[in-house]
Formats: sequence, C-alpha cells, structure tokens
Amino acid sequence: MSPLVVRAASADEIDALGTVLGAAFDADPVINWLVRQDEERQSSIEALFREVTRHAYFPEGETYLATNDDEPLGAAVWRPPGVGEPPPIPEIDRLFDDITDDIGRRRSRQIGELVEARHPTERHRYLYAIGVRPEIQGSGAGSALMRSGLDLCDAEGTPAYLENTNERNLPFYERHGFGVRERVQLPDGGPSVWLMWREPSAG
Repeated sequence: MSPLVVRAASADEIDALGTVLGAAFDADPVINWLVRQDEERQSSIEALFREVTRHAYFPEGETYLATNDDEPLGAAVWRPPGVGEPPPIPEIDRLFDDITDDIGRRRSRQIGELVEARHPTERHRYLYAIGVRPEIQGSGAGSALMRSGLDLCDAEGTPAYLENTNERNLPFYERHGFGVRERVQLPDGGPSVWLMWREPSAG
C-alpha cells in the first residue's frame, strides 16, 4: 500500500470531502440529532459537510484531505486565526430546509444559542471538522490530519479550539493536547457537546 498523504484539498474535491466526512460522522449523536432520520439521512449528512465547507470554510479556510493513491480517506476543515464567522449564507439556509424538518431547524438554532455563542474570543485556529472513513479509524490517519493544523498552531504560537460532538472521541483529542473547557448539554434530552481548547506546544 502506498503511504498516506495529507495535502490541501482543491475546490473540485469538496464533493469527495463531503462523502468522507459523511461516513466518518455517520453515528455522530449531534449530527443525527439535527438531520432527518429517513432514507435520505446519509446523503443529508454528506450534504451538510460538503456545502458548509464549500460556502463557509473553503474560501478562506484550510481544508485538507488524507489520501492513498489519490483515494480520499479522511478530511480536516480548519478556520485560520483572524477569520471570523461568515455572514448568513443563503445556500446553507436552503440546505437546512432540505435535510431537516421543523424540529431540526429549531435544534440548529438551539446549538447556535448554546454552543456557537460560547465560541472563544481569543485569537485561535478553529477545527470545524475532522474525520476518516470508519474502516481506517485507528490507523493513524486521523492523527496525520490533526497535525495539518496543529503544526501551524505550534509554529505560530496559536491556540486551537474545537467542538466535540461525540464522547468516544474525547481520548483522541486529549492525546493531541486538547482539554475540555465546558460540557454543554443540549435541551430536550439532546446529546452533549464538549468545547475543547489547546495551547500551542513549544515542542
């Protein structure tokens, strides 16, 4: 097998990125709390990552693919320090009309109120999403993708921040230096979100 390569994604690879992250987040509690649970569930998860990345992160972000023989196996989507939240994006509003129902739209607003409102004001690099195909989880591909942003953080002396939506991923993030700042319990019996922060490493 050829070695794994982590590289910047091009604009014409965003569809592949959505497919990879859709597979990685197939069992994610928060994602499944948002999207409709019907025959379109998996394609809705893929569309969520594909279109949010395309419109909200790719233009000014740092978007990476992990590939083997040019086959996408994982992806990481970062927002660099100094780049703020984009203004409302009509394409994403229309997307949510397609992949959620009234309950999902209400839950999306609740996440904005409870999670996005706690986004740090300190200068940092933000990890929007990271994941690899389930069949290669534990192979080191996720760690290689994580280094795509953390190496920049350490070189610049910049902290990193993420919102972890799956409790089983806590050890992975902790191994890479992240600590939990706060656990946010979503309402109406919803899942938890762990807000995690990492100081840059001198080493």
